[in-house]
Amino acid sequence: MSSPEEERSPLDEALDLFVFAPVGMAITAVEELPKMIERGREVLGSSVSAARVIGRVAVNQGRVEFSRIASQWNDLGKVMRSGAMSPRPRPSENTPAAVHDAAPAPAPSSPPAPRPIKPARPAPANLGIPGYESLSATQVVSRLDGLSPEQRDAVKEYETSTRGRRTILGRISQLESGSQIESGSQIESGS
Repeated sequence: MSSPEEERSPLDEALDLFVFAPVGMAITAVEELPKMIERGREVLGSSVSAARVIGRVAVNQGRVEFSRIASQWNDLGKVMRSGAMSPRPRPSENTPAAVHDAAPAPAPSSPPAPRPIKPARPAPANLGIPGYESLSATQVVSRLDGLSPEQRDAVKEYETSTRGRRTILGRISQLESGSQIESGSQIESGS
């Protein structure tokens, strides 16, 4: 070794930088490699395990979904092959499509019966619950107690004609039967 007072030649500096430093790093890496591997396992081990579990669940769910869809297609194919569901005949090149699409005209008879007119369903804004369409069933149910019987009737009509959520309709039925019981007991006590 040379003393610090001696000047180092550029050749010595180049040897340190390009020969001795890489050799020293390689020796250190070989000695420290098992420790670095263990440290990496400690840090990433739980994440890798969780990713494996999630991957297995996703693959299994994909298999189940694929089997379900394949079964539906298989069932549809069986129905088509059995003739229970025959495809619509296609028009030939020489025949206009309108001939194939037209149904035979019914014989003239009495005029068709008028269709019953559906009553207009209440608009969501008139239901007494702001933002009704964006609320979940449980959110609607929690607000039903504060409505008047007319407002509850409007919610019932709207829900019956649209989404038909049983939770909401069931709670309205409970409230209606409870109010009938209460009004009956008031009549008896007032007599």
